[in-house]
Amino acid sequence: MLKRVLMVLSFSAVVGIHAQVGYWPNDTKGKDKSVYAVKNITLYQDYKTKVENAVLVFQEGKVIASGKVAIPKDAVVLDGRGSYVYPSFIDPYANVGVEKAKRNEYNPGSLYLPADATSAAYNDAVKADTRAVNTFTNQLKDYQDYLNQGFGSVLSFNEDGIVRGSAVLIGLGEGLATDKILKEDAAFLLSFNKGSSKMAYPTSMAGSVALIRQAYLDAEWYAKGGSNIQKNTNLEAFNKYKKLPSIIETSEKWDVLRADKIGDEAGQQFVFLGSGNEYQRAKEIKATNGTLILPLEYPKPYQIQDALDVADLDVADLKHWELAPYNAVFLAKEKVPFALTMFKLKDKGTFLEKLRDLNKKGLSKEEILQALTEKPAQLLQANDLGKLTKGAYANFIMTSDDLFSKESVIYENWVLGKQNVINRMPETDVRGEYKVTVNNQPYDLKIKGKITKPEAEISQGDKKGKVKLAVADYKIAMELKLPNDSLQNYRVIYPITDFKSRNGFAVNKDGNNVPFSINYVKGFEPEAKRQVPDKTDEPGKIWYPFSAFGSETLPVQQDYVIKNATVWTNTSKGIVKNLDVKVSKGKIVQVGENLSSSGATVINGANMHLTNGIFDEHTHIGLSRGVNEAGSNNSAEVRMSDALNPDDVNFYRQLAGGVTSAQQLHGSANPVGGQSSVVKFKWGENMENMRFPDAKGYIKFALGENVKQSNWGNNPNRFPQSRGGVEQAFDFWFTRAQEYQKEKAGNKNYRKNLRL
Repeated sequence: MLKRVLMVLSFSAVVGIHAQVGYWPNDTKGKDKSVYAVKNITLYQDYKTKVENAVLVFQEGKVIASGKVAIPKDAVVLDGRGSYVYPSFIDPYANVGVEKAKRNEYNPGSLYLPADATSAAYNDAVKADTRAVNTFTNQLKDYQDYLNQGFGSVLSFNEDGIVRGSAVLIGLGEGLATDKILKEDAAFLLSFNKGSSKMAYPTSMAGSVALIRQAYLDAEWYAKGGSNIQKNTNLEAFNKYKKLPSIIETSEKWDVLRADKIGDEAGQQFVFLGSGNEYQRAKEIKATNGTLILPLEYPKPYQIQDALDVADLDVADLKHWELAPYNAVFLAKEKVPFALTMFKLKDKGTFLEKLRDLNKKGLSKEEILQALTEKPAQLLQANDLGKLTKGAYANFIMTSDDLFSKESVIYENWVLGKQNVINRMPETDVRGEYKVTVNNQPYDLKIKGKITKPEAEISQGDKKGKVKLAVADYKIAMELKLPNDSLQNYRVIYPITDFKSRNGFAVNKDGNNVPFSINYVKGFEPEAKRQVPDKTDEPGKIWYPFSAFGSETLPVQQDYVIKNATVWTNTSKGIVKNLDVKVSKGKIVQVGENLSSSGATVINGANMHLTNGIFDEHTHIGLSRGVNEAGSNNSAEVRMSDALNPDDVNFYRQLAGGVTSAQQLHGSANPVGGQSSVVKFKWGENMENMRFPDAKGYIKFALGENVKQSNWGNNPNRFPQSRGGVEQAFDFWFTRAQEYQKEKAGNKNYRKNLRL
């Protein structure tokens, strides 16, 4: 009986041990519960709090004390040797560590029905039920570029679709996947790019906007009772994840304002992944109250081979090349909150270099560190990241010097209390000045440069030689070309422990030993820099609009009196000579003779004709990424105002021809097109100020060869294919619209349909 009880107790103990681990390991490693203390460091507890000669204490991946604190008696003590310690960076937008979606190219045979029966808003580009945590691969090779540049955690997501589902917040480095997941569902991701969806819709920017708007409306309907009518896992996920921080990817500055308008309509404050040209409309972006995530990839210098290359260049592209590196600087001046990301950076090894360049261009060290630590932690509601105070994750980097020093290197990147060696911390700093004798001839040797990659030079009087220096594997090796002996070279190798004094032999190129000695004189002293006043790079001026013929100042509305013009009244009065016209607050307020010009700018209209500006009833200028939403035979839901591009130089050209306003129409790709946009040609203004206030709503309908796709090639999928089919399409959609009207009148929780 006793034996049986002992067996049961023994079995229970084993179960208890394995229950703690969560799986059966294939080794004898246990969980590291040691207390670690890093001493002799300059510690940044957060982006602005610096503590000299500090101590950092952590256990099981969490900080338990930091600053001027005592080292626990049982701690494993690590000597920081004067290194700088910062919280590891957080990248709030990275597609690493998860499976990549396959890309599909659009083809004329694209589908017009969703492949997934549970897709929200009838479209496969809406993937709200995607969870990045479910495709988390935990591959160390994916993390190395990020670790090398100081990142300890990233928000990783599936880069596919217009609605991309939830992203996972992970720690980097080695270890079990279960230990790396900091937040399974940390953010909700969206974009204007449909990704791998094979569906034709959307084919335009305006269509992408409409699809997102419809998805939010569908989700609201589903939450208010639609789930009793239809089971939709995608909409369930949408409602669940839209409560998370919502990040939308943009590809230009106007996308930020488009996205913000969607957010205002849906009651959602977005975080915006920027594209790099947000500085061009910083004030408008500030007004969104959103936070930006800024990539640091800039345009490369243009390669000009001949005059033809110059003719092909757009002056706006050249201006952007000049100003793009100042994007964050301009935004900081407008107090636009932002975080920084390595996303889109082609050479990720240049990230630290770009941070130092931002500092040179005018961002303070604190602003940059905040954008890498506190700000992304706030965005992701991860209060235990981005700092090194009690309770925070033990995510930190150790650097050889101030991070923003050109010579500084990252020694180690600790993530969740685990060490990742980036550059081995030298146990001995061999830099300094030495007296050397080679073959009984005296020389001066200087070793300088980075502590992890020192460089040497040798001289005799005012003559200099050359030195190849290697410090590795606890040895010092040098190849010397002496100032007075350029035909000969000498090689010497000795233990690093003898770096201050060594007597022995060097080997010449003939393989013969010659006497060699080296003696330490003094330590390394950085070369004194010329004392010049602190100066940051000054950027050029921004153009409004950011196009050829733009101005360095925003347009200012003024009062004018045009004197003595020949006025075409377009009334029964006809054409009248020598009339004055007064304009105030953008409107004609008076027409007559000898009008008062008090407080107004006077324009001499003598010998000139004055008429109202031309209104173009049908134009396609000033629209971004598609004037047609060709993915459906009815695209009544799209709005041309969502695609408005105030930078289009055609506005300027048409102003020169007398056009001052126009109706921007959808194209003729389908029987029922999109909603038109009425705009004033206010050159230099933003999207909102170009729209004609209170303009009536119109929609584009089309007949003819375009709508039946006679010139589209072999595309058997989209209806209609004939003129008779066009008639049937009109009949179908007008009937559906009448039914929708009845549904709205009789059902409080009707499903709002932007198309109908």
